[in-house]
Amino acid sequence: MSAAEMHDRAWMAAQIRKSEDWIAHNMHKVPHIKIGRDVWFTPEHVAEFIEAHQVKPSVGRTQKSRSARRAA
Repeated sequence: MSAAEMHDRAWMAAQIRKSEDWIAHNMHKVPHIKIGRDVWFTPEHVAEFIEAHQVKPSVGRTQKSRSARRAA
């Protein structure tokens, strides 16, 4: 990885369509590199974040499970 592949907080916010403030307050959820006080992001961090937040449809739902949810 070279310095050319490292980007700032504004870049990461644009990539995942969040605000820079959201990035700053949720650093524990966002993969990053920290060098001193500087925080950097790479395209791999974007892919890792998206993969971690991917929602997959459930398979094999039954009528019973749907009616149980309605009753709750």
